[in-house]
Amino acid sequence: MAKILGIIGGGQLGMMITEAAKKMPGEISEIIVLDPTENCPASQVGATQIIGDFKDKDAIIELANKSDILS
Repeated sequence: MAKILGIIGGGQLGMMITEAAKKMPGEISEIIVLDPTENCPASQVGATQIIGDFKDKDAIIELANKSDILS
């Protein structure tokens, strides 16, 4: 069963992880990133974005609750 991957940070590394995860549809069904910058690089390649600060406890909890795997 495919998992939802949550990533804290949607910059260049988040974008590269998103691109790699998109090639694994049997393992990863969705990628969600937490990033304060609207339309961050990871969101531009297909990740769903939660807009919020990296230090925002509520945003991190939201990401964790929506994810099976958190990085």
